[in-house]
Amino acid sequence: MWRDPIVEEIHAVRKKIAEDCNYDFKQIVERLRQKEKTHKDRIVSFPPHRIGETHQ
Repeated sequence: MWRDPIVEEIHAVRKKIAEDCNYDFKQIVERLRQKEKTHKDRIVSFPPHRIGETHQ
């Protein structure tokens, strides 16, 4: 089976973050929120839309 090194790296980073936060979801979310505050220029957001709306 072919292994994608990028996907493997993402999985390893995700595992490290979970371990560092003792697998506590609240700690993981708080860590991500702190990163968002530090790197506001890297956040992407899209305008809200209703379910069923088509985008053109």
